[in-house]
Amino acid sequence: MRGIALAPANWIAAMGLDSVEIVMSVEEEFGVTIPDVDASRMLRVGELIKYVVQHARQAPSLPCPTAHAFYHLRRTLLESIPISRSEVRLTSSIAALLPIDQRQRIWGALAQEGFSLPLLQRPEHIVAATTALVIVLTAILSGLTSVFIGGTWAVVAIALLLAGWLAGAELTRHLAVDIPPSCATIRDLVLSYAKPVQSNGQDVAMSEREIALKVRSIVAQQMGYAIDEVTEKKRFYQDLDIT
Repeated sequence: MRGIALAPANWIAAMGLDSVEIVMSVEEEFGVTIPDVDASRMLRVGELIKYVVQHARQAPSLPCPTAHAFYHLRRTLLESIPISRSEVRLTSSIAALLPIDQRQRIWGALAQEGFSLPLLQRPEHIVAATTALVIVLTAILSGLTSVFIGGTWAVVAIALLLAGWLAGAELTRHLAVDIPPSCATIRDLVLSYAKPVQSNGQDVAMSEREIALKVRSIVAQQMGYAIDEVTEKKRFYQDLDIT
């Protein structure tokens, strides 16, 4: 026997990131959602297989491409910020999930992952202050310029105004941290996913044996075992040496 320690009541907590990766990989592969409370009851590989068999063929609450985008978004967020899976729901507020000082980094990471997102916005008071400053400076410079250039002051004013806007936008770029209204929730980000969904071969229902083989393969790959070692009777915490 590979392990002798007693399994904790919640192997999800004991396994840490390994368990999270296994659960998320299974969810993405079969288009199912496994709540933590259900996952914590699955002490053996066979119990995880049984759960997938029972739920994989049920009609999902989201269309398949949308479900794929949701799982991909959740994985990206979990890798970027310290939040739990249960916090990432379709109705979750993006502003509440993303720390202000990390939003630009995370927004860029989501864009690289295929999410078609508008730019983060500058707070209203920053926009108002920048606008007022640009207008005042343009008026002053236009007045000074008109003394020397005469009738062409209007053209100069427009040019100065445009230059002021561009300079203001560049100088306040790092202050753009507000979430656009079109991206207020997780659902909004899911619908912005631009990458095509690759078929995972489940357009035709998988047999129970095929599901079992795929689940065992996911566990084996994640934990570094040969698939023959990951049998349905293996216990996650004790037999697979997960600490």
